Amino acid sequence: MCSLCGKQKVVNGRAHQCARKNQLENAYAWGKYQEPLSKAIKRLKYARDIALGDALAQHLVWLVESNNIKADMVVPVPLGKIRQRERGYNQAALLARSLALILGLAFKPAAVVRTRETASQVGLSLEERLLNVSGAFRAVPDTVRGKRILLVDDVLTTGATLEATAVALREAGAASIEAVVVSRA
Repeated sequence: MCSLCGKQKVVNGRAHQCARKNQLENAYAWGKYQEPLSKAIKRLKYARDIALGDALAQHLVWLVESNNIKADMVVPVPLGKIRQRERGYNQAALLARSLALILGLAFKPAAVVRTRETASQVGLSLEERLLNVSGAFRAVPDTVRGKRILLVDDVLTTGATLEATAVALREAGAASIEAVVVSRA
């Protein structure tokens, strides 16, 4: 199975749609995006049930430990300013902060920023998703250069957002980038 999209491996150890992606070493998902997990994620994102962030982060700890992920810092996928203002928080940052605290790692929410607003990825095709987030992130070289990054998000669908974030991190000099997510759609 492809570590990015969870589909059957086809080209160079990755599913066809992931063959062009190469900045993210691995992405691990705790579960599938189906009930009751999908309902919990929606509560975290849209119903302001932020306490779920701590509970779901416990499962991410298991992913990190069981996959022997070595990292220097934990970095959440950043939200756009508009969505952050509407929601009042970044759900990936809630997960990442709890995960970093439990693992005793540095939590670096400002290591990557969105350079522009993007449309919601919900309902977009793979090609639309890739185009939507291409070039939408910038990492801070002084923060990430030479570091092993643990990237955190809530849901992985095609891997486009994680990969676009990983591209920015790699361009800023990150040594390695692995990701953990709560669920895979």
